[in-house]
Amino acid sequence: MIVMTARRSAAFCALALALPAAAARATESDPTFSVDVVADCNRFISEGIGHPHPGPAFGDYFMQEGLIYEGGTLAANCAGGDGCGLNPDGTPEFPEAVIGKWTCYGSFVGNGGATAEGVWLYSTQVYEFDVEQIDDNVFAPGEHALISHGAERNDLNVSWNRAITGGYGNFKRSVGEVQQTKIGFNQTQCENFTVDFRIHPRRHP
Repeated sequence: MIVMTARRSAAFCALALALPAAAARATESDPTFSVDVVADCNRFISEGIGHPHPGPAFGDYFMQEGLIYEGGTLAANCAGGDGCGLNPDGTPEFPEAVIGKWTCYGSFVGNGGATAEGVWLYSTQVYEFDVEQIDDNVFAPGEHALISHGAERNDLNVSWNRAITGGYGNFKRSVGEVQQTKIGFNQTQCENFTVDFRIHPRRHP
């Protein structure tokens, strides 16, 4: 039997219960909706760790996890979305607003972790909803998910676009575009984002 703390249990109860209204919109014509993403520095790893550079370098592979909040959660609770979202240990600061799990993996480009602005990595991002926790940091696949691919900028409050390359559950056969904006950082010292989805379900004859 898995025993969770009250804070963790509340967070992942929300993961299982909060999505259906948002997911249902994926079945409508050209749906759009927004979420907030909080990246967890406790769940970041790069193969560059151990080389002479102080941070990830060009070509280094990385993987990171985080949580998904209902759109507008960060703006409503901290100045411009900066300084809140995750506690230092990676637990959610607003567990009642958690609606999913975020996973990101890819490789650094430019000057790696030293890239001050512009594109600093290319990544695949998986946005999973209706997620069940099995153990600490271990989850079953979400019932619904979207996947995006493309560049990421290391600029604050500058939006860029990524391709929606597919999904499953209510998002199966979906394509479209994501607009992502870095709006600040959380208490793990990793980034907070707003993510705006513009989904165009594939139509077959």
